[in-house]
Amino acid sequence: MKKKKYLTWLRSNQDKHLQEYKAVKNEVRRLIKTEKNNAGHQHCQQIETLVGGKRCSEVWKFIRSLESSNKDKAHISIIEPEEWKDYYANVFRKRE
Repeated sequence: MKKKKYLTWLRSNQDKHLQEYKAVKNEVRRLIKTEKNNAGHQHCQQIETLVGGKRCSEVWKFIRSLESSNKDKAHISIIEPEEWKDYYANVFRKRE
């Protein structure tokens, strides 16, 4: 919906379409903010119930799982220097 409003505004370049896009953008921003807050509250409640039950090992497992789930979002594979050298050597050979 937001993208559709944005593209409409880009095509027409009218103030009316710009205002519609801004309204939808603000609504989406508010929804995202509330969902993030709800997720945070749910995580905090789960930690509090585990701490209240004195299950410390389960608390730390849960915290580690939250940390590790946020780390691997980018999925970037690191290219070794040797692979770069081989790649560019092949590129230069093809040009010659």
